[in-house]
Amino acid sequence: MNYFPKVPTFPKVAIIIPAWNEQKNIVRAIRSADQQTHPNKKIIVAVDSSTDYTYQIAKGRQRTVSNLTVFYTYENHDRKAGALNQAIDLYCQDADFIMVLDADTIADPNVITEALRVLATDSRLGAVCALTHLTPLPKNATFDQKTIWQLQKLEYASADSRRVEHPEDLQILAGSCVIYRQSALVSVAKLVRQNGQYYDQTNLIEDYELTLSLKKLGWLVTVGTKMHSWTDVPLSFSVHWHQRIRWARSHVDTLRQKGWNKDTRKDILGHVSFSVLLTQQITFAAIATYLAIAGTTFVWNPLLWIIVVLYWTDRMYRLKYVDNLTINDVATRALLVPEELYSLLHSVQRIRSYWLSFVDGPEEWRET
Repeated sequence: MNYFPKVPTFPKVAIIIPAWNEQKNIVRAIRSADQQTHPNKKIIVAVDSSTDYTYQIAKGRQRTVSNLTVFYTYENHDRKAGALNQAIDLYCQDADFIMVLDADTIADPNVITEALRVLATDSRLGAVCALTHLTPLPKNATFDQKTIWQLQKLEYASADSRRVEHPEDLQILAGSCVIYRQSALVSVAKLVRQNGQYYDQTNLIEDYELTLSLKKLGWLVTVGTKMHSWTDVPLSFSVHWHQRIRWARSHVDTLRQKGWNKDTRKDILGHVSFSVLLTQQITFAAIATYLAIAGTTFVWNPLLWIIVVLYWTDRMYRLKYVDNLTINDVATRALLVPEELYSLLHSVQRIRSYWLSFVDGPEEWRET
C-alpha cells in the first residue's frame, strides 16, 4: 500500500459496542464510551442474538445519550465478527476512526484522545490498542474466584509488559479496546477478503486474524502505553478452561489458514518451541520419576540456582506493570508456584487446542 492518510484535524470516531447477553454490563459500557473526552464521536451498540434485556436497556439510554444508536443485528450467524461488520456497514461509513469496545470492558476517558495522538505520529499506523487490566472483584467473591482472578491479573500484566517493551512485535491487537483507521479496515475488506468483510466471520478470534491482515497490507500496529482499559474475566476454572481453549485453538486455526510468511513465522516458531520444550520437560520428569523410584541420589547443579534466581528476579521486576499493585500480587508472584501451576494449566489447554484444530473438533463459546 502506497498511501497512508494523515489524521484529520477534527476526526470523527465511531465507537462500536458489540453485545451478546450483556444486560448487566451494557449501561457501564455505554457510560464509558460517552465519557470519552474526544468530542466528535458517536456510539453504536450492536445487540447480537441476545436472549436477555440488553437491547431494551441500551435503548433506554438513548434518552440521556444523544449520540447513541442501538440496533439488532440481522440474521447474523457469525458472532462478534458478523455483528461488527454489520455495525460498520450501517453506521460507520462517515467515520475517520472506529473504536471497538467490548460490552464487558470500560475504557479510560482519554483513550480516544491518546489513540489519535499515537496514530498521528505515523501515517502507516493502522490501529492502536489499549493496555488491558482487570475490573475489580465483586465483594462477595469466593476463594476460588479470588484465586483465578488473581492469577489472571498477573497474567494480563505480564502480557502488557511484553507489548510495552516490544511494541514492534505486537502479536495481536487486543480486541476488547482498540481503535482502527477507517481506511485501514476498508483496505482489508477490499484487498484481503475481497468480499467486503472487515472482520473475518469464520474466525473465533477475529482480532488476531485482522491484525495479521493489516500487517500483510503494510499497516503498522501498536499498543498505547497511556491507553488503559479494564475488562471482566472468567471467575470459574470451568469457563476459563473453555475460553482459553477457544483462544488457543483459533490461534492455531488462523496460522494454518495463513501459512508461513513474514508476519506469522514468529508465532509458528513459538508453537514449535513450545512443543520442543514441552517434550523435553516431559522426558526430564519421566527420567526424574524413574530415578526417584530407583532410589538414585540427585545432585543439584549450582548453576541451576542462578537460572532460577534470574528468572524470579525478572518476574518480580515485571510487577511494575500490574495495575493497582497489592501485597497479594507481590506474594503470589514471589512464591512462583501458583503461577507455574497456572502455566501448566495453559500448557494442557494448548495441547487440547492443537488436537481440536487438527481434527477439526467442535467449537465452543461460553459466556464469561
